[in-house]
Amino acid sequence: MSPVLVVEDNEEVREVLTEMLRAEGAEVACAADGAQGWARATATPRPCLILLDLKMPVMDGIEFLKRRKADPELSQVPVIMLTGTADLAGREAELNFQGFLRKPFDPVRLMELVRRHCD
Repeated sequence: MSPVLVVEDNEEVREVLTEMLRAEGAEVACAADGAQGWARATATPRPCLILLDLKMPVMDGIEFLKRRKADPELSQVPVIMLTGTADLAGREAELNFQGFLRKPFDPVRLMELVRRHCD
């Protein structure tokens, strides 16, 4: 099974996501910023899903999505945006992501999205 890639600069949030995903049997890869996330996303094996924070140092979520859109293989990997502040409703098609969760996120909803994209 391909891993879920968690790209999140907040260490506590990243750890909670990792623990939740592993408890459900998912393999997890992590990155602390967008540039590190890009390097992991483009490596093999490709992730089955990317959980992507919006605001991060080095490369933010929007820049990550722009690069992803230009990559024929990676553009097919679904992305769920994680945000504490921005309202991303209605921007899915423009930015090419498959959904978003507001922080603090609902763990049940998170796992529904993971199952939908990784099973």
